[in-house]
Amino acid sequence: MKQCLSLLLLLGLTLSGSAQDFEIYTVQLDTSIHSEYLQYDKKIQLLTPWCWSPESGNEYPLLVIFDMQNSGNYSYLLHTIDYLAGFAQIPAFMILGIEAGEDRNRLIETSFHLKNSKGEENDRFLYEELFPLLKKEYGFSGDVVLVGHSRYGFYTTYLLTKHAAELMAVISVSPFFIEKNTNLINDTKAKISNAQDLEHDLYYAFAVGDSIFDTPDFYGMRDTLQAMNLSEEAAFHALPYEFPAAWHITMPGLTVNQALYDIFFFWQERQMLFYRTESEEVTDLYGKLQEEIKAHYGSYLDFNLGVLNGTGWRFYGAERYEAAIQCWQILARAYPDYSEAYYYIAMAYKELGNAQQMEAYKQKALTAIPRSAFYTEAEKAATLEELKSLRME
Repeated sequence: MKQCLSLLLLLGLTLSGSAQDFEIYTVQLDTSIHSEYLQYDKKIQLLTPWCWSPESGNEYPLLVIFDMQNSGNYSYLLHTIDYLAGFAQIPAFMILGIEAGEDRNRLIETSFHLKNSKGEENDRFLYEELFPLLKKEYGFSGDVVLVGHSRYGFYTTYLLTKHAAELMAVISVSPFFIEKNTNLINDTKAKISNAQDLEHDLYYAFAVGDSIFDTPDFYGMRDTLQAMNLSEEAAFHALPYEFPAAWHITMPGLTVNQALYDIFFFWQERQMLFYRTESEEVTDLYGKLQEEIKAHYGSYLDFNLGVLNGTGWRFYGAERYEAAIQCWQILARAYPDYSEAYYYIAMAYKELGNAQQMEAYKQKALTAIPRSAFYTEAEKAATLEELKSLRME
């Protein structure tokens, strides 16, 4: 089954990065794959941040947006994530868009009570077919953020109750929680009661707008979770949002940016601690902060390139060259394609009067820059010309 999926994926591969205008994201995959469990095709799209490459070995969490067929909301969410990640407000993800397809398929793949319901088959499609394939081919970290609206708000909440240990966060927009034979309010409460089994924190954001259909369920979920009186130290974080004057269709755009800010507030706090540090022990601080992040989210989440580079230049400008070198060494490991980091390290060693290390990093830069996918050919040529003139005076 996996070999069949892999072949279909490769045959259907279409690079279409030029079709969208993003700051840091590129469309790597835009295709349809056939699910053996669902017994029909699913259209998917995978976007990777600029810092991802098959050779780097870097892994990123996967942020899944359902209802890709709603092009207006889907495009807005992609650009929102691109904006927030590009400006260092949230960490970088791989983004997976999944199209629900025809209305009938959208109903049966998110239901459990109909005669031909395929809610469980959809679960198996995601966790036994699609996610393992993308992990193998593109190397995402295994941690997942789910975003779903309306029926997929219901379904993403269901997935939270089934796969809590594998999830970083769930954002359920305008969900309902109760159908025949299914009560997700009770199921979520039961899952939270066993939250001590979680190896890292789990965020659940759910939102309601001006809808007579989903409002009663929203307050039922909110009141149930609040009545549990979870402590601030609890591993489960409930984030209810209310937009009482919002149309149903606008809810994804109103909810997701606020939810991402709140979910990754802990990460941003640690990034700012690094950015503002005056400590000379930069490597130790970075390691400590990343361990805190992994314990909280389940994955190491690198700080933004601009933060790492900017901190290095701040130390360099203050003539604290050892600290600057540590920043750029971290940068080179986190973002291998940003080969200028080696150039900057060589410059710092020159200021320290260490000709041997200056030359070693100069040679690393001369080797790495031509192979980098980050720079244009003109940028490579200009940087290499500057680099060749670097020598001890």
